[in-house]
Amino acid sequence: MSDNSVADKDWEEAEFRAKVLAELPEQLTEGDVAWAMRQLDVSRATVYRLAKQFREDARTSALLPNSSGPKPGMQPLDPAVEAVVSRLFRDFYATRRKPTKTRFWREVAADCHARGLAPPSIRRLGRWLDLKDQAKLTARREGRDKAERRHLATPGALTANRPLDIVQIDHTKADVTVVDPVTRHPLGRPTLTVAIDVNTRMVLGFHLSLEPPSLLSVALCLTHAVMEKSHWLAARGINTDWSAHGIPRAIYVDNGAEFHARAFGLACSEYQIDLQHRPPGTPRYGGHIEGRSARRWGGARCRVAVRSPPHP
Repeated sequence: MSDNSVADKDWEEAEFRAKVLAELPEQLTEGDVAWAMRQLDVSRATVYRLAKQFREDARTSALLPNSSGPKPGMQPLDPAVEAVVSRLFRDFYATRRKPTKTRFWREVAADCHARGLAPPSIRRLGRWLDLKDQAKLTARREGRDKAERRHLATPGALTANRPLDIVQIDHTKADVTVVDPVTRHPLGRPTLTVAIDVNTRMVLGFHLSLEPPSLLSVALCLTHAVMEKSHWLAARGINTDWSAHGIPRAIYVDNGAEFHARAFGLACSEYQIDLQHRPPGTPRYGGHIEGRSARRWGGARCRVAVRSPPHP
């Protein structure tokens, strides 16, 4: 999917649909359907259609709106309504009273009705809230300490209960120099891109290249991490088992340009992968993949690669 092939508002709509539909159980009750109707602002038939569609194809793109025209509740808020929402956000929602989104919506709707205005749907209001700085919002509702613990996790707090819950990806220079096979002139130190599962500490996949870190190296590393590796091992004459593979539920990365590429974000969103960037200048937040362990992988694995270089 190209960066420009889908309008931002359509992709956001698909992301919201995926988030709501993922909350629904396999067997829908009347209460489940009614809740989804309110959240998505659609009819009962549409809820069933979207739920069936999402179960058959769990990708976010499967839920893209069929038309590119404006959708109900997707237009910018009317300036008068925006003023009501902003005031109640400041004086009511973003306070230590910590009202729920539903309560906030009821207050907005009541104030809008009193002024003769059409209130936004709860879905539209939720999208408006999502655009707010969540760290600042948490600080106003729950205090600065709680905000820092939630949005700036400290070392040792990162845990994953199951394999593939959290995968960290990073690059490191290998502890080896590649030389020309004929002239023996040094070509440089290769860059190793590694994906490691936080729960099992297993390497899910890697990519080795003499090129600097890029979106391509990240994509190839992720491809290797996701794929079942028996054929890959057999093709290289490696008689061992490497069972680690699958789509991560969350990916944690640093702030390299390749990790902020829109294509990378869209790819993660396509498969409902929660992409998280750690705070700038804080390598300790990537403790599972930073430092000596990354250098150790580089030294050991890259020497094997040098002895058996791929054919051109």
